Amino acid sequence: MSSGWDLCNGQMRVAGQDRLRARFLIRSWIMQDFQRKVVVITGAASGIGRAMADAFATEAARIVIADIEVEPLRVAEQDLRSAGGEVVAVQTDIADPRSVDALANAALGAFGRVDIVCNNAGIGQSLRPIWEFSRSYWEWFLGVNLWGIIHGIQTFVPILLRQGSQAHVVNTASVAGLLSYPFTFVGPYCAAKHAVVSISETLAADLLQAKSNIQVSVLCPGFVRTRILRSERHRPPHLAAEGHVNSELEEMWNAAIAAGADPKSIAADVLAAIRAERLYVLPSREFDSAIRSHAEDLVLQRNPVLAATETHVA
Repeated sequence: MSSGWDLCNGQMRVAGQDRLRARFLIRSWIMQDFQRKVVVITGAASGIGRAMADAFATEAARIVIADIEVEPLRVAEQDLRSAGGEVVAVQTDIADPRSVDALANAALGAFGRVDIVCNNAGIGQSLRPIWEFSRSYWEWFLGVNLWGIIHGIQTFVPILLRQGSQAHVVNTASVAGLLSYPFTFVGPYCAAKHAVVSISETLAADLLQAKSNIQVSVLCPGFVRTRILRSERHRPPHLAAEGHVNSELEEMWNAAIAAGADPKSIAADVLAAIRAERLYVLPSREFDSAIRSHAEDLVLQRNPVLAATETHVA
């Protein structure tokens, strides 16, 4: 059977392998207007999360901002209110499912519903070879960057499903969730972000199969001007010895991040992706050739090329 519109019943005929893709593309109630929408954003006190909060507030959305850092969260709340935004701030540790549940309860208590969830909070890692990280470091790091996303999905998606109305989930990953080569010394980060991409794809497919009105986007930025390398402020004391492997490598990363994208431009891409119901959000197009090469490596079963003496940043 060829693809095309069946004018008799208003449905689209799609060949088997194209059916799922067509269902992704044919949606009702496309979200164009964010006015009065209730948006929950984790990691909203700084960086991309703060830029998202500002962007949604400009669109007259109602904002629930969450972060583990109390003082920056308070400042963000005051700034948003001073600009006329309707905002609630909730200190949240996304690694703790009870804390994420409390965030959801606060959002529902304040506004009665949730329309958009941005699982954005995350941390950067120490720069060192993957075998040098302790089990405790892995558990702490994945507790935030992987389990934080999982907790957000487990808590909020059932709420969105019960509401039955149009909604959207945005999960923040990274271009490091699409590539491992040529990035070095960022093993835990790449592992977590690859998982976030896969979880987002699976979530989108599962929600589609459930015939829900919930859309999904996964944000995969490259370098962005944030404080991501300063995550030692969150690192538990018993992991203090597992810092950056050398100052030269740290300087290279800091330089790349300082030259990165403005978080405001990333936030604008997120809002555009929600409006377009776009699953993949890749603001940093300088990685396109590397992503294509990686896909070819997989299909051709070809080893990626990385000189052992080179040092790369992500």
